[in-house]
Amino acid sequence: MAIEINKNLVKDARALLNKKGRDAQKRFVVEGDKIICEMPSDWTVCYYLCAESYAKENNLSVLAGRAECIVVRDAIFEGLSDTKTPQGIAAVCEQKFFSFEKIILEDALILFGENLQDPGNVGALIRTAAAAGAAAVLLTNDGCDPYNPKVIRASAGYSLRLPVIVAESSVKSVRFLKENNLKIYAAHLNGNVTPYEVDMKKGCCILVGNEACGLTDEICNEADALLKLPMPGANKSGSLNASVAGGIILYEAVRQRMKKNTGGKQ
Repeated sequence: MAIEINKNLVKDARALLNKKGRDAQKRFVVEGDKIICEMPSDWTVCYYLCAESYAKENNLSVLAGRAECIVVRDAIFEGLSDTKTPQGIAAVCEQKFFSFEKIILEDALILFGENLQDPGNVGALIRTAAAAGAAAVLLTNDGCDPYNPKVIRASAGYSLRLPVIVAESSVKSVRFLKENNLKIYAAHLNGNVTPYEVDMKKGCCILVGNEACGLTDEICNEADALLKLPMPGANKSGSLNASVAGGIILYEAVRQRMKKNTGGKQ
């Protein structure tokens, strides 16, 4: 396959490494053959970018039916990747904007991350939420962009398989969920009940806050309960990583729902 160099295209693709560029183009980039091959068919691929060395060692015909594949020199591809060791293949895709309209909320399990800044935490939470059978993940628009390449990698591609909703107003979103009969449980250092003492067998939303500041008082005031994880090995000021705390609570919901489905037997 001939090497094509379209300077405008390369410039646009490079801009997708930043949120400003992604917002302007309404596109994002997915890197790595595993995530690309497993990406659901309802995502629109605008074009593929491939490093020359990758093209020589791999069969690119499998990509032909979905979008054009543009081969560039390895040095150019390296500038289109935010990793130290680029995998040689990337897909530029159109963004989607999810809402609760098509999500069945009855007995749903929802994860809500407020103002989460670390893409590794966001990706890990999305991956765990997907594994736990969550109906959706909700993020606030002042936090990390779900289309950040690091989020997609940290989620192992699950951010492309689970609806990720970006909320303009966290309080309005929580109130909407409450109106649809979901209980709101907030992970909080000053919580007075553990996850093991609340009922998560029915619809519920788990709130996880900013890595440094936790949840805002405004959203905590909407919660049905503030949950504190027991930490017998930590000092009084200790706290868990946001993705770890969220994962523990998500899997308590899984445990309760499995127990419910097996008639109380585990």
